[in-house]
Amino acid sequence: MARKKDRGLRVPRFLELRRMRSRGRAFRWMEVEERRAPELRVIRLKSQLRRRSIVEQLEEGEKDYVRSHEYKFCMRKIKEEET
Repeated sequence: MARKKDRGLRVPRFLELRRMRSRGRAFRWMEVEERRAPELRVIRLKSQLRRRSIVEQLEEGEKDYVRSHEYKFCMRKIKEEET
């Protein structure tokens, strides 16, 4: 989903961790619309390398799972920037 503009202002990007078996990877970050973000339990893009949960209703096991994927994503981005 491409970034959308609202009256010339950039709409914040939200990412959701989705299972994508057809892509050959178990999981993938998918961009979603801001208005759908709370219902989908998504991760908001805070900066290029830092992410935080915008929905506090996540259970503790889900938070740990998301944190582990955030770490892997950040480390991959750092390695890409170094090369």
